[in-house]
Amino acid sequence: MTVSAAVVQDRRTALEAVRANLASRLDACEDREAASVARQLLAVLAEIEALPVAKESDPVNELADKRAKRRAKAATGEHTG
Repeated sequence: MTVSAAVVQDRRTALEAVRANLASRLDACEDREAASVARQLLAVLAEIEALPVAKESDPVNELADKRAKRRAKAATGEHTG
């Protein structure tokens, strides 16, 4: 995905596209440019790492969690209505 296409997505997608672009630039750049590109890449990597991880939906675990909550309420005599 290009950076310009990723920018219209969410922040993580945009940062991942920038990361890929910078990594490609780092592979192809002259030695005198490498430090600057590497510094930019490290900054983007830090931003990606600082983003909260999106919890993936897992229907089986969600059902198990709901079942456990219902059973806990039933065991304590709470109404589930």
